[in-house]
Order: sequence, then structure tokens, then C-alpha cells
Amino acid sequence: MPKMERLPVPPRWSAPLKRFEAHLRMAGRADTTIKTRIDRLRNFARYVGGSPMTTRTGTVERYAAEHEWRPETRRSIYSTLKGFYGWLVEVGYRSDNPASVLPVVKAAPPAPKPAPTATIKVAMGCADERTKLIIMLAAFAGLRRGEIAQVSETDLVEDLTGYSLIVHGKGNKQRVVPVSDSLAAAIRVAGKGSWCFPGRNDGHLSAKYVGKLAKRALPDGIHLHMLRHRFASAAYAGTSDLLSVQQLLGHSSPATTQLYIAIPNVRLRRVAEAAAA
Repeated sequence: MPKMERLPVPPRWSAPLKRFEAHLRMAGRADTTIKTRIDRLRNFARYVGGSPMTTRTGTVERYAAEHEWRPETRRSIYSTLKGFYGWLVEVGYRSDNPASVLPVVKAAPPAPKPAPTATIKVAMGCADERTKLIIMLAAFAGLRRGEIAQVSETDLVEDLTGYSLIVHGKGNKQRVVPVSDSLAAAIRVAGKGSWCFPGRNDGHLSAKYVGKLAKRALPDGIHLHMLRHRFASAAYAGTSDLLSVQQLLGHSSPATTQLYIAIPNVRLRRVAEAAAA
């Protein structure tokens, strides 16, 4: 039996999906978010067939019950289905939302997983210059893979205290992240007035390919986002300034930033000892 991803999307889904994709773009959703949601809807369309205008509640429930997903994946799929059918109601394509019966899946707080500094150094020693810069931007500037893909030498700025990088984040939001002289120099060499990672995705590499390059250099069990956790943990350990770390990571809430920070054992011991004194 062919995999679901290899089956064609039923024809009567094409126009609604294109219009919903346009709706997400008008709402300012990030490209990665749009791609994820449309891919999830295409998989659902392959499963149910027919038309999104005739989907029944029981079909949605059966789809949800027949799949074993991780909690975060299940939460994302439910949210996507509810949002899509809710939009169909808003624009007058349907009078009901068959996905409204899906339960709320609580997000389990992920444990911080900072990559060990020694592991990062070993990977950088083995990587080519392009991949080395990818690792540096994640570990020492806290960038996401999609942000790394869009780094340009023209976004490097200098002020009286050093260099900073204008980062193009989620939802077309920008932030300024100070960078070391060595990282600034690597950006200048790689970019030379343009993209540091040229490719076919609007002139630069895709976020997915950036992650793929990093995975080749990093040891098993270590992925690019763990380098971002490393940046957050190290920055907080050195300053105890949660709000500044939040700003550097581009989070909208300090609660999100806390999920990235691994508190050093020595600090926890100091707190415990203070309580026992």
C-alpha cells in the first residue's frame, strides 16, 4: 500500500487549500508555519477524500483515533483542523465545524536540552566553513534554523560597542542580536555583501536544508535546536537576566524562554544549601 504522502490530493481540496494558504499569508504567518499546516491538511485530505465541504464529524474523530502521534504533533494537527474548518465557516463554505469536537491537548513542557559545549567544539572542528558558521549562529547567537538560512552580510551592523546582527524571525519580526567579533568576521567572509548561505529558496538555503547540514556535522542525538538551548542556558547562567535572554531569542513570552534554560546544578545546590542553613 503506498504511503499517504505519495497519494494525490483529491481535486476538490485544491482550491480551498490554496485560498486557506493565502489567508495564512495575509495573517502574517511564518513560511514554515504555513507549510506545516498545509502539509497536515493535505495528509488529512488524502485520508478522507471527497471534498472539505462534506467532511463529517465522525470522519474527523476516526482520523484522530486511528493515528498514534506524539502529544505535540497531535496538538498541532487538532489546531490545524479546527482552524481550517473554522475558516471555512467564516467565509461561508460551511455552516458547521466538524473538527470542533476534537479535545484540547495540553502541551507538555519540554525539558531544556542544551548541547554540551565540548560537543559543539568537536563538531566545528570537523565541519566545513559553511556548516561551521551554521553551528556558530545557533550556539553563540541563538538563531533558529529558518533565521540562519536568511542571514546576510548586509544585516551586520557596527556600533560603538561592537557588532550586531539583524535577525529575521518568525512572523516577519526582526530583532537585533549582538555577536562576537569572530562571528561577525565569519559572516562577512561568507556573505560578501549578500546571503551567507545562497540557495534556491528566495536566494538562500531553506530552513530544512540548514538543519540537514548541521545534522551531518553534529553527533547522534544532538540537533540544531539544542544549540539554541545551549545559547539560552549559557546566557542566563552568566547574567540571570531572563528578560534579556527572552529578547535575544525572539520569544513573545518569558515563560517560553524558561523552557529553554537548564539551570546549572551548582546554582540549584546553592539554593538548596541556603534553604537548609
